[in-house]
Amino acid sequence: MEYGNYRMVTYDNRDLYVNFPTKEILRITKSLLLNHNDTRTSKQIITLLDVILQQITSPFKNHIYQPETGVSVASPISSTIAEIFLQHMESTFMKQLFDTKNIAFYTRYVDDILLIQSSNT
Repeated sequence: MEYGNYRMVTYDNRDLYVNFPTKEILRITKSLLLNHNDTRTSKQIITLLDVILQQITSPFKNHIYQPETGVSVASPISSTIAEIFLQHMESTFMKQLFDTKNIAFYTRYVDDILLIQSSNT
């Protein structure tokens, strides 16, 4: 949608939770933890997170499935995993977009994004 020199863009990450790269999330989390904790504490937390991610199952029609990737939306840890991953994506890949100065507004709520882009530049 365009208004004057601005364009509004909305984005919804489809099937976000079931497509999380769990090994990548463990690597990102370890890196973040090492910035603020000692190695031993970081390793213990990563070990616990890995065990939790391996125990995630999804019941469906009287069967229990263990996904090869991602997490179940109903999992208690899914919102934390989503925030870790999406903040990493923003800081790594979106930073270049923000630095161009043609983004007038950006906000995200979990996996829904609203962006207002200036077309002046």
